[in-house]
Amino acid sequence: MSAAEIVLVSSLAFSLLIWLYLISRRASYSLKVTSLRGSVTSWTFLFLHVVVTNVVIQSREHNELVESGLSFQNIVQIAVILSAFLWAVWVLLRGWVPLSNFTRNCNIWMIALVGVYAVTTTWSVWPELTALRVVELISFWVIVMHLFCHYDWEDRLGRYLWGITFILVAYALFLVVVAVINDLNILKLARSNLGGMVAAVLMLYVSYRVIYTKERSVVGVLGWSFPLLALLLFNSLASLVAFGAALCVLLFFRGGSYFRAALISVFISLFVVNIMLITEGNWSSKDNWLYQTAKLVGKNERQLTTFSGRFPLWKELWVQLKDEPAGLGYVAGERLFEVIFSASKSTGWKASNAHNGYVSTWVGAGWLGIVLLLLLFISVIRKCLNSNLRTKPFLVSTVVLIAINNMTLVAVGGQLSPGWVVLLAFCAIPSTVRSKNNVYVEALTSKGNN
Repeated sequence: MSAAEIVLVSSLAFSLLIWLYLISRRASYSLKVTSLRGSVTSWTFLFLHVVVTNVVIQSREHNELVESGLSFQNIVQIAVILSAFLWAVWVLLRGWVPLSNFTRNCNIWMIALVGVYAVTTTWSVWPELTALRVVELISFWVIVMHLFCHYDWEDRLGRYLWGITFILVAYALFLVVVAVINDLNILKLARSNLGGMVAAVLMLYVSYRVIYTKERSVVGVLGWSFPLLALLLFNSLASLVAFGAALCVLLFFRGGSYFRAALISVFISLFVVNIMLITEGNWSSKDNWLYQTAKLVGKNERQLTTFSGRFPLWKELWVQLKDEPAGLGYVAGERLFEVIFSASKSTGWKASNAHNGYVSTWVGAGWLGIVLLLLLFISVIRKCLNSNLRTKPFLVSTVVLIAINNMTLVAVGGQLSPGWVVLLAFCAIPSTVRSKNNVYVEALTSKGNN
C-alpha cells in the first residue's frame, strides 16, 4: 500500500472507532430476556460443534486440509455449520432472540468486529474459508444469545462447561488408551491447550461456587477435583498459570485491604518471574533455577523461554506480514501461512494457527481487527465491573483467565472455540435476574452507557 492509501484507510478506521465509541456510550445496558423455545436444539448445536471441532476433525489421517483437500470430516463440519446457520436464522425469524439485543451493551463492538471479519473475505487468501468461518461465528453468536440471555444464565454456563469438559476428557482418555496400546508418549498425545483452558474456566466456576455460595459439601470438593485432574491430564502450563492469576482476582473481591495487598504482591512477583523466564540467558549450567523450573513442568529451558516455540513463530509472522495492515483474511491467513511463507524453515516447526488469539486477529483482520478485539475485551470487563450481580467476582476473573490464555492459544479472535462462547455468553447476560420469589430485580447499573 502507498503512503496515501495508508493515511486514507487509517483515517476511515479511526473515524469508525470514534463513531462506534459514541454509539456505545449511548447504548443501553438493558437486554431483553430471550425465549426458552427451541433451547434444546440450540444446546444440541453448541455441543455438536465441540464434538465435531475437537474430536471428529482431529481424527483426520491428513491434518493438512490445504494439501489433501476436503475430507469426510471436513464435509461433516461444513454441514454442521450450515445447519447451525439455518437454525440461527429461524431463531431470529421466530423472535426468540430480539434483534435489539445485538445493538446493546458490548455487543456493539462484536458487531463491528464481525463486520471487519466479513469484509476481509474480499481480499482473503482463501475467501471460501473466511466466509465459512464468519458464518460459523455469526450463527453461534445467535445461538449463544438464545441460550444465555436469560435469568438462569449462571446455571446454563455451568452446564456448558461441565459438558464440554467431559467431552474433551473422554477424548483425551481415548487417546491415552491408544498411546498405551501403541507404546506412544501418553502426556504428549493427551496434551491440549484448549482442554486446559476449558478445565481452568470450569475449575474457576466451581471455586466461585465453593467460596462465594457456601457449597462446601463433599459434592463441592469432588466437583473441584474433577477439573483439576482434567487440567493435569491436559498438561497445559499456560492454562495453569492463567487459572492462578484468575484465582487471585476471584479472591481479591473477597478479602480485606491487607489480603488484597498480599494478592497484588503475588501478582507483581509472578510478573517479575515471567520477565526473568523470558530474558534468562544462562543455558550451560543444569543447576540454574531455570533448568529446575523447566524440568518440574516437563519442558526444557528453550521451550519455557520461547513459549514452546511461539516467540519464533510470532517473530516470523511479524516479519512477513508487517506490510499487510489489513491482514490476509479471517482464519484463512494463519491457516495458509505455512503454505505461503514456509514458516517452518525459520521456526523449526509447522503451525496451523497463530497460537495467540490477538496475533490471530491481526493476521486475519489487520490492525483494525486487533483494536476492535481489545475494545471488545475492555467493554466486557466494564460490563462485569459495573455489574451489581453477586457473580461479579466470577465474571471479572473469568475474563482475566481467558485474556491471559488468549496469549498462548487462539481462544478468542480466531476460529470459534469455547473461549468465544464464554465471552459471548457474558455479552448476552441480561440486565435483570430472577430471584427465588420469581420477581425480576435489577442486576446492572443504570448508567445508560457502556
